[in-house]
Amino acid sequence: MGIRIDYRWMVPPLEAARVESFRGLAASVHADLAARRKAGSLPFYDLPLQDVSAIERYAAERRGSFDDLVVLGIGGSSLGLLAVNAALRTPFPRLEPVPRLTVLDNIDPVRVSSLLGALDPRRTLVNVITKSGDTAETMSTFLVFRRWLEDRLGARAARDHLVVTTDASKGALRKIATDEGLPAFAVPDGVG
Repeated sequence: MGIRIDYRWMVPPLEAARVESFRGLAASVHADLAARRKAGSLPFYDLPLQDVSAIERYAAERRGSFDDLVVLGIGGSSLGLLAVNAALRTPFPRLEPVPRLTVLDNIDPVRVSSLLGALDPRRTLVNVITKSGDTAETMSTFLVFRRWLEDRLGARAARDHLVVTTDASKGALRKIATDEGLPAFAVPDGVG
């Protein structure tokens, strides 16, 4: 498979010869990445090919049950989601179709409290995302949201409003999910 570089919309415009001068470097980088992928040292390249049927089933079973999806996570657990959401949905939260997405990537108590005051716990699903299962900020916010749900819905019903995405086998969040019977999905190995 060849690489085609379309430089027509580059700002400032570059001369074709200048862009062409990078052909060898681009081909070399591409070949290196392909070899590293084949050797298994770049597992994130295969994310688009992973089996997501369990996630799709979970989403289908809950479709229409929630008006708000709150994702708790920071750094890599929130940035990709924010980028995809900005690209595919409206930049105006009031115009978002349900379920509305809120990514809480900050532990500021005023921000957390304001969000909790604006949500209906009966119509809110919380996805806690931490690769390690031990990220202090995410786990702290999880404890606040879990208590909020339990205080308003009861411990048993609160579990229906929580889902976790974390390491497949280790970390505090994986242990909590297992011990409490929370739905849980794994961040694939080799994904930072």
